[in-house]
Amino acid sequence: MINTMTITGLDFETANPSRVSICAAGMAVFEDGKLTEAPYWLVRPPKGHGWFWPGFIKCHGLTHLAVLDAPEFPAIAPEFLARLTRADLVIAHNAAFDIEHLRETLDHFGLFRPEFDYVCTCQLARRVWPELPDHKLGTLAVHIGHKFNHHHAQSDAEAAGYVLLAMMKHANANTPRELLQKAGILESSINRSIGNASFDIKTDASKDTSYHDSAYRNIHHILKQSGDTWTIKKCEARRDAEVLKLMSFLFSDSTDIQP
Repeated sequence: MINTMTITGLDFETANPSRVSICAAGMAVFEDGKLTEAPYWLVRPPKGHGWFWPGFIKCHGLTHLAVLDAPEFPAIAPEFLARLTRADLVIAHNAAFDIEHLRETLDHFGLFRPEFDYVCTCQLARRVWPELPDHKLGTLAVHIGHKFNHHHAQSDAEAAGYVLLAMMKHANANTPRELLQKAGILESSINRSIGNASFDIKTDASKDTSYHDSAYRNIHHILKQSGDTWTIKKCEARRDAEVLKLMSFLFSDSTDIQP
């Protein structure tokens, strides 16, 4: 029996590797283990961050035409952030990616950073189902028998929620925190708050390997498509700070192409 609580799934799609290029946002709110709402927004990235890379278009199917009339993030921020702060727990798959994009976007627009606890369903799944070939959201969805539209922000957020509920059922855990305990994970190592006075991803990014792995995969995939073998080798040699520096250079305002 799942205890009374609100779990909110979160997912972003982005136009390019810029951490301020959110072009779609999705949520899935679960009350007492039941999906109660799943809002979805198209978002227009701010000027300087709005170039849609072909590899990203191929992934989620969105182009600049889809967001021409969409609001920028500040317009959806009140209702979006309210759902996060009302939740007992926020979840995301590869959470470092989504949390960093949220943090950077809030900072870009000068918006207040709310405080909330979150867990990464990918990290949890590695402990709960170590026998699986990988712990991508698609693999986990197949494992639990959930069909979804991968790389659609709302559908991904919903899938992450069902993955968490399935892990709780598998471990016979009534709450996500009980699941953490049964999986042998310390709460302090996963539950973090992004508020202004709390854990700062920007200063502690070198310790968060999941974010670097995500950044590496994104940039490596795009470079491989472009055939830039020199830069690929450079990224493979330095999977952390070098990747972030490269991304920062490629997606600075001066190099952006705004449709």
